[in-house]
Amino acid sequence: MDKEKALEEFFKSLRIAFNNASIYFKEHPIFIKSVEDLMKKINTLFSFLNPLRFGITPKSLLVEEKYWEGERLYEELAEIFHRRKIKSIEIKKGIAVEELIFFLELCSLPLKDIARDGGLEVILKRESQYLGNHLFVEGLDYSQLLMSEGEEQKDIWMHLLFKSVKVGQPKEINKIVNNFEKIMGKFGVKDFLENETLRNNLQVFLAHLKDKENDKFRKCTKELLGSILKNKNVSHADDLNKLKSFFEGLDKSDLSNILHEQILNDENFDSLSVKLFSRLIDKKKHEEVAASLVEKIKKEDFSNVSFKVRKKVKDLFSHTSFIPESYQRTLSYLFDGTSPLGKFSFDHDLLYDNYSFILFSLAAAEKRGDYLKPILERVLEDWERIIKSKDLECLQRFLEVLEKQRGGALSLLYLFQEIDKRIVSLLEKRILEESCSNFDFFLSKVKTTSLSLDFYLNMIFKEGKVNQNILRLFFNFFSEDLSLFYEKLKKKSYDISFLREVIENLKILNSPIGIEVLKNIFSFSNQFMKREVLRAVKELSGYNTEFLLPILKTKNTFLKKEALMILASDEKVKKKAIEILLFISNPLGIRNKILEENIKMIVEAELKDAIACLSILRKRKFFWNRNIRRTAQKVLDKWQDLK
Repeated sequence: MDKEKALEEFFKSLRIAFNNASIYFKEHPIFIKSVEDLMKKINTLFSFLNPLRFGITPKSLLVEEKYWEGERLYEELAEIFHRRKIKSIEIKKGIAVEELIFFLELCSLPLKDIARDGGLEVILKRESQYLGNHLFVEGLDYSQLLMSEGEEQKDIWMHLLFKSVKVGQPKEINKIVNNFEKIMGKFGVKDFLENETLRNNLQVFLAHLKDKENDKFRKCTKELLGSILKNKNVSHADDLNKLKSFFEGLDKSDLSNILHEQILNDENFDSLSVKLFSRLIDKKKHEEVAASLVEKIKKEDFSNVSFKVRKKVKDLFSHTSFIPESYQRTLSYLFDGTSPLGKFSFDHDLLYDNYSFILFSLAAAEKRGDYLKPILERVLEDWERIIKSKDLECLQRFLEVLEKQRGGALSLLYLFQEIDKRIVSLLEKRILEESCSNFDFFLSKVKTTSLSLDFYLNMIFKEGKVNQNILRLFFNFFSEDLSLFYEKLKKKSYDISFLREVIENLKILNSPIGIEVLKNIFSFSNQFMKREVLRAVKELSGYNTEFLLPILKTKNTFLKKEALMILASDEKVKKKAIEILLFISNPLGIRNKILEENIKMIVEAELKDAIACLSILRKRKFFWNRNIRRTAQKVLDKWQDLK
């Protein structure tokens, strides 16, 4: 065997061993066998390379200046180690099977745990007593990831925020400051609310800046507020309190700057954004912030402030139900579309918006097909200009118009079909970008896809974009291609964070097809992920008892407990679940231990519906059932005493 063949066999064996480490516990015969095979491949390679050293790039492996790439095997291995932030691995002669087992076990830890502990290199150094001196890992410089364009793990950023201050490296702190807006853009409000570690690390980082470099503190805090304002789903008082403390150090000028920039530059900044802003900021500051905002607007040539901007200001600040009165009073001179100087300006954008609205109104009112035709043709001609404003509310009205007119103008079906295609393309892209409000309404209008199956699969599995909207669209359009989806899911079984994301969004979807996908994940996952699946199923409104009941027949106590907790809440199958656990075949008492564990499980779940079954068990004959009789009687006595 030559060196190239030996390397190829080594990489194949390494991939199998890693996959088994992700699926099986370390004592499992299949995992042990795969590690022993890997050991043989390594010993063969030592004839050509000692030490055996290979580098890792995002898509390839590097051995002695040759890149191993272009095949799925090498790309998958590269991705596995790159996602764990490993730059290179070196193996020396004398390595033992136990060391390989320990290394693979650490590699298969969830990415979140690896990142939280500082990376695999740090973990291996800390646990070096288990590795000896035969395996070395060189980690990537985490700070270099700030300059990357790819989607990185959120936990890495959390680690960096904390580490930069703890280690006290000005260069690393500056890198984070300079890229802070991009980093914060990777998080949503949900992350800030639910992840206490993220909030704590941010507090430590911002407190350091405030103490040492106030200008950088103001810059980062303003960018953090801008990032949070893009997400409007915060209303609970406790949630608001979790976020408020970040912005206590901003003055009226900082806050009015943020408002000014958001109004002018963010098309999605709406009255809900203003409401969130007003609730995040101390009430005492609103008067000053409103006055400062007016001063900024006055500094501009007011005649150049478009009617569209004035209209937006009016829309943003005229909601008396939840916008502080100080903003409405101070900005009132903008609401009538004129300046304090009495000047008017011609707004081409506003004129065109009105023109589009007139077209939609004409289409709604017209009953004659020969008159409706030129209106629809004009809509198609001006389509790009019409949708440029991103006014989905206007588009919703137009869709409702089309629904009413479609049946009465069959001769214009070709025009309706062309408009449908364009609407589908627009809505689908907007939904995938997560920039679509009233999602359910628009989803009901998207009957076909303008994008391919490969587009969706690449988005989910290569780009790692997993959210309920993408999954719902995929299941709607490609339900017949679920086998491909399952195949790719299984290949990503090593990526615990990805699977968790899928499970979390399937839980939100709460659909029959989502349950089928969860069952598929359960079929190939390790014990840890199987429990995650069952906990997700527990929160769904419907589930397949044919999936859960067989779990009660397995030997895995943890999984049986999870399944029982779900089944116990269903009166229709509760009795069946109890019978499966208690009426197991037990010749000569060979399954006494399992039966006792099952009884204990039922007691912990407080399933007193099991009294009838336990009464039968306490009467079982033969000496090998003695302990079972005693256990059943103890439970019955305990429950009797509690009455």
